[in-house]
Amino acid sequence: MSLSTGGHTDVVDITGAVADCVRHSAITDGTVTLFVIGHLKSMGPSLIVPVAKGKLTLGTWQQIVLIDFDTRSRNRQIAVTIMGL
Repeated sequence: MSLSTGGHTDVVDITGAVADCVRHSAITDGTVTLFVIGHLKSMGPSLIVPVAKGKLTLGTWQQIVLIDFDTRSRNRQIAVTIMGL
């Protein structure tokens, strides 16, 4: 998955894009692992989200966001790996 960010602590909600990846896969129960290469703050470069019945298992107010701490706009590549049954 790729997206453009504005830098300067730009926050991009990628929940819908990740949900689309899960929907287009044949996986109904498993996990989604997201990884982005870059200079990262303490939040870390990766995230694992459970998948149940073909949907992301997130709480009511939870979302998946990419926060760009760079000083300029960038095109970011996010590796999305979906594993399960």
